[in-house]
Amino acid sequence: MNELCFPPPDGRGGDFPYSQLNNLPKQPSERREDKASSMPVFEKWLLALCVVACVMAILALQNLITETGPVARLKAALIGIGAGGVSFAVSMIGIRKGAYFAAIGYWSAGVASVLSILLVGGALWASTLSGLILSDVGQLELLSHAEMQSQVIAARTEELRTKEKQTAAVLFVVADVRERTRCEEEVSCISLKAKGGRGEVTRQLEPVSKRGEAILAVLAKGEEKGLAALAAANVSAKAFQDTIGKTDGDVWTRRGEAQLIDARLRQQLNDIDDAYPEAAVAAFTSELAQGISFEGLPEATARMSTLLAGHSDRIRAAQSQMGVRALLPSFPSRPGVTTALRYIGHFLPLAAIILAIECVLPILVWLCACLAIHWDLERKLGRRRPPNDLDGGDSPAAIRLHSTAPPEHRDLPLFVKRIGEQ
Repeated sequence: MNELCFPPPDGRGGDFPYSQLNNLPKQPSERREDKASSMPVFEKWLLALCVVACVMAILALQNLITETGPVARLKAALIGIGAGGVSFAVSMIGIRKGAYFAAIGYWSAGVASVLSILLVGGALWASTLSGLILSDVGQLELLSHAEMQSQVIAARTEELRTKEKQTAAVLFVVADVRERTRCEEEVSCISLKAKGGRGEVTRQLEPVSKRGEAILAVLAKGEEKGLAALAAANVSAKAFQDTIGKTDGDVWTRRGEAQLIDARLRQQLNDIDDAYPEAAVAAFTSELAQGISFEGLPEATARMSTLLAGHSDRIRAAQSQMGVRALLPSFPSRPGVTTALRYIGHFLPLAAIILAIECVLPILVWLCACLAIHWDLERKLGRRRPPNDLDGGDSPAAIRLHSTAPPEHRDLPLFVKRIGEQ
């Protein structure tokens, strides 16, 4: 256990002493060369991309923070600079230390470094992406709401057409009852007991006819009021679309104007709903369904009750065509990170670019560094034998016991660079 054994480079068997680890590049010489050499290329790229990520984070945070003014800009700058610094530090520690420890057997260090890079990169990706597209997401939310407004107005238009059919049904009922009342008064066509005159049947049918005529008058006024409200709602919907379609000013200013128009449109939709006397029509329909009673005239009562029940079914059939009333959803609130990420499909190329900057490149550099160190160890010391061949001499515990101290933070990139050059 005092020596970590590898097969000799010539492949002739025997134990290769752990002292051969001295063939690895010497740390002091690396340190001196590193001081004299320039920053490795991959570090320059990571530093440049971290600066880009920092600038993007500052721009994104200015949209995410609802405040305005110098204080808000200072907050965004401080948070963005801090986030960029943390991202660069985590990437460098993971690549310089985590990759080295993972290559010599400390996989927990490798997992921790990779997870740290992914966590920091993922947080920066989510905040940067959502902040950069937040104004566009706000515009998309307004456009979606405008489409809902158009659908609701179209449904109200169809509902008014259905109500016109219901009005026609009530008009038919009133006209039929009025005609039968006149016929009974002239020739007793319902009672069949006399030769006209105002009797029990006439006195019972006249109130039904008058209530129907009153409902028709209310329906006419309601229809006029509903059509006027519908025309006003169309004007408001057009104004809403014109407002959100403006190119001057920011989306948040247009959003405030659009919210006022939306409130006016909702009132106009309520006027359309209140214009039609649904309760009065429902009461009249129920009255017809209950039938009518003529004292001493059971046959006339049965015939007229059946007739009125049919009229009730006619009105209800017209009512059933209206279906479920479409309601306008609430005005969209100011979008945030969660709302913005729901629209990631609209901005997929931008999301992929930011993800490459924040996560893909650091992970790729970490993986290349880990594999380069592992390959250099095998190239200089030979491929290690299975643990059973050396009685545990090649076990992870032995590796952890006999491994040399890791290079300094500034030395490993040069070490990896030298491996690539070799």
